[in-house]
Amino acid sequence: MKTLTKVTLVFLLFSCKLVYSQNDFTYRSVPASLTSKVAVSDGDRAKTIANTPNLYDLTQSLPAGFVRNGSVDYTDYLQKAINANQNVIFPDFPVLVNSKGIVLKSNMIVIFAKNSKLILQPTETDNYQVIRMYNTKNTKLYYPYIVGDREGHLGHGGEAGMGISIRGGSDNEVYNAHITNCWGDGIFFGDLTKNITLYSPFLDNNRRNGISIVWADGIKIYNMLSTNTNGTAPMAGIDIEPDDNTQHVDNILLQNPVTFNNKIRGILFAFKNFTGKANQSVNIDINNHKDIGSNIGVAFYLGAKKEGSVPVLGNIKFTNPDWSGSKKPMYMDPDMDNNGVNLRISGSGSNAGNLKRLASKARNVQFDQ
Repeated sequence: MKTLTKVTLVFLLFSCKLVYSQNDFTYRSVPASLTSKVAVSDGDRAKTIANTPNLYDLTQSLPAGFVRNGSVDYTDYLQKAINANQNVIFPDFPVLVNSKGIVLKSNMIVIFAKNSKLILQPTETDNYQVIRMYNTKNTKLYYPYIVGDREGHLGHGGEAGMGISIRGGSDNEVYNAHITNCWGDGIFFGDLTKNITLYSPFLDNNRRNGISIVWADGIKIYNMLSTNTNGTAPMAGIDIEPDDNTQHVDNILLQNPVTFNNKIRGILFAFKNFTGKANQSVNIDINNHKDIGSNIGVAFYLGAKKEGSVPVLGNIKFTNPDWSGSKKPMYMDPDMDNNGVNLRISGSGSNAGNLKRLASKARNVQFDQ
């Protein structure tokens, strides 16, 4: 009986260790060779500031005796000043904000100074947006630096704590966003957002995805660096995934994206909830994607077998991808052919042979050397 108890204990210990190893994640420092490409030069920042008319310094609206170490919540002071001014620059030091976050409006220019930083006060809510751009139009956001609350988060469930949430609106631009430690995504797109451009965003150690594109048309992202995404599924550097058949994603461009050490996927396409009675079509171009160290470089979940549904149509094109540094270059789900999306991969170099074998049973995949 004692022997049986010992064997059972050893088995349980081994099982626990195995489960832990499967869920283990090791954060890796992002090499300077990558971060230098998304950094803001002092010259560029100074030029942006100099060229912005009627720029109001939000420091002027802080209370007497304000602190400069990010330990006091100044959300309401900042928001009141943003509501009253068209072009603003954040204080040149860290500021604590609460889960209400900061709300931007249309036709603004918003600049973060060299030492500006928004630090989210630990909260138990799983649904926050540190910066909210809801139905904004023609707003330019320069150099936002956001630190989420994942290290001190007071709750346990949920996954909707976002660094920047862009819902609805159109024709906005975000430059050199630096977003870390969010409970959910670094940047989220929803509610039929149109014609948004991100330049050189850096998303690190966010819990769900670096970037999620759920409902959007006309998204351009240049020189994205999305790293160390881990914590709760799907854990992708960028995830393109409509919630249902009433939404759509179309006209998406990713130029020179780099994904690094994301726990599950560098880039994820998840369209299983996209199929339905309504016809949907996607057009997505991804040029020069490089993944380093993610479990899967790119993953496709495009198929569906829903009764009465019509397949998603359109095109996804990768040009010159480099997944040689991924633990596994590509995944295609078994239902890959239950859709009308044409996948074309051009210039995959040394990956070509392995990728062709992976996709050998998929009729709608084309490889060009």
